[in-house]
Amino acid sequence: MGKRKIYGKTWWGKKWKEAMEKIDFNTNRLPRGRTYANKGAVLEIRVNRKSDIVARVQGTRSTPYKEKISLIKFSEYEIERIGEVLSENPYIAGQLLNGVLPEELYEIFQRENIKLFPESWDDIEASCSCPDWANPCKHLAAVYYIIANEIDKDPFLLFEMRGLKKKKLLEIAKISTEKTGGILNFLPINSEKSKLNYEEKKFLEEPKVYFGNIEKIMVLLSEKRIFSEFSIKDFLNDIYFYSENYIKNIKISEQEEYLKETNFKIIYSLQNPEIIIEGYNPFSKERIRFEELFELLYNMSLLPDNKDNEYTLFFKKTLGFVFNIIMNHSFAPKPEIIEEDKFYVKYMPLTSNSTIMEYFDYLEMIIPDNLVMKLEKNKVLKKSDAVIYIISLFIKEIVKRAYGKRKVPHNILSLFTEDRIYNLKTLEEKNNANSLVNHFEPLFFKNKRYALAIKIMPFIEDRYYLSLLVKDNLDILSEPINLKDFLNDKKYIKEKSEVLKQIGFISNLSDFSKSIMKHEDIIITSSELSEFFNDVLPALKVFGIEVILPKEMKKIVEPKPAISVKGENITSFFNLNDLLKFDWKIAIGDYLISLEEFRKLLEKSEGIIKFRDMYIHVDPKKFLHILKKINKPLDEISNYESLRMLLSEEANGIQLYLDDKLKKSINELKKIKNLRVPKTLNANLRDYQKRGYKWLKSNVDKGFGVCLADDMGLGKTIQTIAAVLKDKENNILNKPVLVVCPTTLIGNWAAEIEKFAQR
Repeated sequence: MGKRKIYGKTWWGKKWKEAMEKIDFNTNRLPRGRTYANKGAVLEIRVNRKSDIVARVQGTRSTPYKEKISLIKFSEYEIERIGEVLSENPYIAGQLLNGVLPEELYEIFQRENIKLFPESWDDIEASCSCPDWANPCKHLAAVYYIIANEIDKDPFLLFEMRGLKKKKLLEIAKISTEKTGGILNFLPINSEKSKLNYEEKKFLEEPKVYFGNIEKIMVLLSEKRIFSEFSIKDFLNDIYFYSENYIKNIKISEQEEYLKETNFKIIYSLQNPEIIIEGYNPFSKERIRFEELFELLYNMSLLPDNKDNEYTLFFKKTLGFVFNIIMNHSFAPKPEIIEEDKFYVKYMPLTSNSTIMEYFDYLEMIIPDNLVMKLEKNKVLKKSDAVIYIISLFIKEIVKRAYGKRKVPHNILSLFTEDRIYNLKTLEEKNNANSLVNHFEPLFFKNKRYALAIKIMPFIEDRYYLSLLVKDNLDILSEPINLKDFLNDKKYIKEKSEVLKQIGFISNLSDFSKSIMKHEDIIITSSELSEFFNDVLPALKVFGIEVILPKEMKKIVEPKPAISVKGENITSFFNLNDLLKFDWKIAIGDYLISLEEFRKLLEKSEGIIKFRDMYIHVDPKKFLHILKKINKPLDEISNYESLRMLLSEEANGIQLYLDDKLKKSINELKKIKNLRVPKTLNANLRDYQKRGYKWLKSNVDKGFGVCLADDMGLGKTIQTIAAVLKDKENNILNKPVLVVCPTTLIGNWAAEIEKFAQR
């Protein structure tokens, strides 16, 4: 049985459908239209210049019927008021820019009697070329259902049907529609000359990279209402899976092309650029495509060798980095609408932490000069941009090869697995493309020039002041700007929309984050600040939103359970517990307080608490975890376990705090005696063997059992013989020593004792 098709998955899509069903309560014609919509009878739907919905619906005749639906248009006063509402409420405008219709906006419209949804047939003027006189006929009814799906993806359609097109709506809201992000920097040739020669590049230290957990990032992206039949996250997981397997199955070729005397020049293009070959040419032509370069490189050994030059060194290091990016799923699609109706999907690395940025810097230092060129302008791509551009090309090529000819769940998603530009024709295609752009855009907020920042300052006791700022990522020394000043300054009109989108995205993370974005400047309690640190801050860090804290709050301490241990000098391990007194404490930084003192502290406040010269953060869940640990008795442990705890100064992850007497006693236990090698040993020990002998003998003298673990042939036997001889020399040993060993080693032991120990 087929999956039931759902129309109207967002609250506003449902509202449209409910409005139509309410209007239709006495004719009951909409259900017949749903059947037509389900079977794909609506062949085309678009918005004409007059903001009318026009469509073609296939009926029983061979020629499709023509549909036209018009809503009553907004008045000039209503248009002006809508612009004012968006201009006065950045968090509402930001959500709308992200493809979300805020319920608060609808409530404002309700109060001001601005109709967004039709309330009766009088609000709709509709016609169909079929002979059915009724309104709605089943063909019109089918279009009403399709409209529900389209406004799901683009709530701006609701305004457009009322005569207010998106461009005009943003203009009256004082939001520029001009694109600012993603602009590449092309410079005159030789503007950036490398400071390192090839030999220096070859031996330049390569940074270590830590890749974050991409799954945690993806969870924060809501599953948008793009496609009803499948999950976009599931599709992306398939891409990750196939790409990872592709890397795992690469086989290194035994014969590699000689490229030491080959130079490359990449001619910039969005997709599969041409590459000019200079010097020795292993190809049969002077120009190749990027996919041919990848074919040459991907099964080469990526370890630098004496057959490299600066080009192959850079390509090897970059491709190795890309392989790690893919294996760690640390990349994401970046859909883009270019030149109005052209759609393209590239892949970008996710800059989830500073180590990835450090590797970008490393690649920028070893990239050859003038590698990526724009011939028609006789310019070259800035090195930092060229690094990201080439990484993006490599990832797209791997995804394309890994996914292969597998069927994609929807036609437009073929752009994710193929390297081509698609011309958007229908309203559905344009809305799908816009939804995909909005869905993935938060992953790349870090790449924007202007980014939102949240400043937190102590206000009065148990109160904190939060304010929204905007920082310039290109000018890190400049002071962040107050959000209101930024939004009202005409100087930033082109960048306004990218900051509004960040506000809109954060507004949808939680009710609390929405409250912060709504008020811009807000005073919150200690418990609310705690909620901010627990629920909002981790997401902000992921998406590049900086939180600015005063010096005293930069390291907020979390209380931890601790064990205080008092005791006498340790003289014996057999009655160790009789010498020790364990006591549960709470550690706050370097301070230890009793559980009772901690409870009194919590009675005064909760969440973020000022304690002496620091701030502590009490998470209720973690506090309950602390209490569970503290309720465990400490007097039911063995002497052996007590000793292990004292030596490691921890017990099951809980730190031990020893008093001065115990510290001195434990330090004595840990000391290694400076012992001479026994005179009766017929050998000269190497330095590391002397250290092993001293360690072994010192610990045996203290009553410990010991274990020497090392590679074969490094002298564990001779170190043991030396320790036995030392006991004999000091008249401690007056009985035979028993050696327990595998039967295959009895001969070895006998031979070494004979050789190294005097009788």
